[in-house]
Amino acid sequence: RSLSLSSPIAMPKRSSFAVFAALAAGLPAVGLATAGAEAASSLHEVATPGSLSCSACLWTARAVRSALVEKMKKRVKSAKRRRELAEEAMLAPGESGICGAKRFPASIVQVEGLKGGEYRDFDELRGSKKNPITSQHFKMLETKKASEEAVERTCKAIVKSLGLELVARAEAHKGSRIYGAVTDNWLCVRAARLCTDEDAPAGGDDDDEDEDL
Repeated sequence: RSLSLSSPIAMPKRSSFAVFAALAAGLPAVGLATAGAEAASSLHEVATPGSLSCSACLWTARAVRSALVEKMKKRVKSAKRRRELAEEAMLAPGESGICGAKRFPASIVQVEGLKGGEYRDFDELRGSKKNPITSQHFKMLETKKASEEAVERTCKAIVKSLGLELVARAEAHKGSRIYGAVTDNWLCVRAARLCTDEDAPAGGDDDDEDEDL
């Protein structure tokens, strides 16, 4: 894998998460909207909105869900405990972190589609490992290093810019599975503002009553 974790994510101190969670419960909608807009703006300095950044965000959403489920395999009824476990997930170092290589495919490559470029799992594109690697596959593999670095960079930027919102989201989630706390639509359309509703349609876990960031 070319995904490297040599550069740790510069995250707020643990106490910052607790302070944010306490304040978020009492902030008016306009306050949350302003905070979200500022976080998205900061993120866009690293990840410019577009098809590739959207694709990287969707992979990040999957990684966030993986990390949260790892921490909360069973339903956690206490909001305080959900917050604490989410904080641990956001702050976990190295391979255990949100952007750890184990949370992504072994080989990520860039392909071109109708809406522009996107990052895909090479093994999924190839199909069975018994299938021969074609010249088209070799062309895809030429993008592997750059693609994995771009996904990692976007993932780290999202966790750095939106880590507080991710923790608050997990704390507020009342569903039976923490997996539903961070959907593609919530993270990549509403919070990160890197995708459109067409890229990541709202699903059953997206609550219309949630405050827009």
